[in-house]
Amino acid sequence: MGRHRAGAVAGFGALDLIAAAFAVVVGSEQAPVLPGVAESALPVPSLSLDQVRRELLDPVVGCLVRERIWRELALQVRSGDPVWLVGALGVAEPRLRRIVARLVDGLEAVGDLRGQVESAVVTGLVTGLRLADLERRHVEARLLWSAHRAGAWRLCTALGDRESGAAEVMARVFRRLVPEEASVAPLLE
Repeated sequence: MGRHRAGAVAGFGALDLIAAAFAVVVGSEQAPVLPGVAESALPVPSLSLDQVRRELLDPVVGCLVRERIWRELALQVRSGDPVWLVGALGVAEPRLRRIVARLVDGLEAVGDLRGQVESAVVTGLVTGLRLADLERRHVEARLLWSAHRAGAWRLCTALGDRESGAAEVMARVFRRLVPEEASVAPLLE
């Protein structure tokens, strides 16, 4: 039996597999629906996962609504049903692609690192979904930052392993890895 590189199976990266699995989940007759979250003056109606994805990609959707949606998605993931993990990853997939692109696009000798960075970004988001303190503010930003940090760490260690002078390599790419003075705003675009 052959071995596959991390993040690559039969020519597909981790994010391609997530997109395919998400399409199956939202296309099924028993597709999960995120329960409505009514709180103060901004109720969030029950939404299908593809509606949730569209909502979160819309820059007009306010922070409080985003908070409640991500908090509820994380709670569903923590319930242990793998469909919700696929759903949450599928909802985040466009943003995860943007994170990977910000990390690797334009760097020389990335090649097979893209798959490794994709896998690390996905792992970072899963870790955040399972462990983030949901009582604190900025759930969405903290989840995306967790994904970004994991991908950046994987990229730095891989580049450091390939070239002598790992500290110099990290210094050269650090500005690409930390968007705008540690702000997560570019990750939310």
